[in-house]
Amino acid sequence: MAGFAFVAALVSLEEREPEPAPRPASVADAEALLTEAVRLARADDYDGLCRSIADGAGICGVLLRDAWRKNLLPDDSMPEIVSVTHPAEGTVRLHLRGTYRDGTSYRTHFTVHRTRDTGLPRSGAPVYWLPMATGSADGTCVRDDGHVRCGGPATAPVGRPPR
Repeated sequence: MAGFAFVAALVSLEEREPEPAPRPASVADAEALLTEAVRLARADDYDGLCRSIADGAGICGVLLRDAWRKNLLPDDSMPEIVSVTHPAEGTVRLHLRGTYRDGTSYRTHFTVHRTRDTGLPRSGAPVYWLPMATGSADGTCVRDDGHVRCGGPATAPVGRPPR
């Protein structure tokens, strides 16, 4: 009986121990995830973008609708990584400069971390071409020295982005 109680107590302790934090995301992880995000966007596979790049599909959908509403569509080129920062422990932020289909440019960032449940690298904001800096309060985009800044609330799109 005492042996059974000891084993039960040991199993109970193991169940209470928190899972170890996933290993930190690396710059290589972030670059590989960005490359995959660009590939999916080029293929117009926005469902795949939200499923395999996003930390949460819900926010990905909101960001996509916001980009489409503002008519912000990336061209087929790979955005340039201007710099890399580490805003939090285990997180990598790639600061990007890229070009929209209409020829204007954007500056934004693509942040990558590893999820607790799977340990895979994911982005909280995988719509890499949507500027993350705030612009005007009404949700419009502002041309700023050849770049685009956007801000405001997201609204539902009329449809998929044109190709």
